Amino acid sequence: MCRDYARSKGWRIVAELAEDDRGASGASFELEQLNRMLELARAGKFDVVVVREIDRFSRRLAKQLIVEEELKHAGVGIEYVIGEYADTPEGNLMKNLKASVAEYERLKTLERTMRAKRQIARAGGVIAHGDRPPFGYRLSEDGRKLVIYEPEARLVQSIFTWYVEGDESGRRLSQQGIATKLTQLGVPTWTDVHGGGQKKRSPGEWAAGTLAWLLGNETYKGVWHFGRRHEKGWNPRSNWIPVEVPAIVSPDLWERAQTQRQRNLVTSSRNTKNHYLMSGRLKCGRCASAVTSRTTRSGSRP
Repeated sequence: MCRDYARSKGWRIVAELAEDDRGASGASFELEQLNRMLELARAGKFDVVVVREIDRFSRRLAKQLIVEEELKHAGVGIEYVIGEYADTPEGNLMKNLKASVAEYERLKTLERTMRAKRQIARAGGVIAHGDRPPFGYRLSEDGRKLVIYEPEARLVQSIFTWYVEGDESGRRLSQQGIATKLTQLGVPTWTDVHGGGQKKRSPGEWAAGTLAWLLGNETYKGVWHFGRRHEKGWNPRSNWIPVEVPAIVSPDLWERAQTQRQRNLVTSSRNTKNHYLMSGRLKCGRCASAVTSRTTRSGSRP
């Protein structure tokens, strides 16, 4: 429709920008093609943006106004295939009302989607982010269950064993030690397999932080949780919905790994520059992360 509209005006199309629908929110500013459009506009590469209708441009009034202002500063106009809005107070009012309706519809859609997802979780279903399950699992054919993927599951078992009991030589490995071992073996990471995200490391290169997440993930002992996070952070644990899934490691091994993680946090050499009575012994009541301490200085005074 946009292409036909531009040609009907006798305009030359210099670029066609379409966001990837998976994970692209109409309310977000952090969209690849949106940012590319603004860069092209600032560089004077085009004169008019053609959009099918307002809710394809933005699902949030504030975002629409900000982007429109940036385009205006760059000397770029906006034309909608469906809907004509004169550059008058009345035209702007109608356009903003339409944008407000689009924002309302987005929020209602989010509400309905979340309600449906919670019902699926209460019925024992799993909603994997972007249809990409945790390392060691794959989704069932209906996309609602986690199924153990043996090649990765055996590796997960080895990781827990190396961390708690030790490797072939009996030497217990740290998270960094396991990351180094996996990197040397050239084992693909979760991002290597599933894609997505912005991986800063090379293929097959593991990070200690990834191992920290893996070792602390309750999914591996057979409990997956829905509703842990929202747009701005963590939900209280009381709001999480537990779903039983196939376990890759025993609950005992998982709990021993948590004990080892806590012990390592307290005894780590990098935490012994100063002594803190409760360092590593307290946990956040919201996300269950360990509370740590550090000293800052004002001149020479701690």
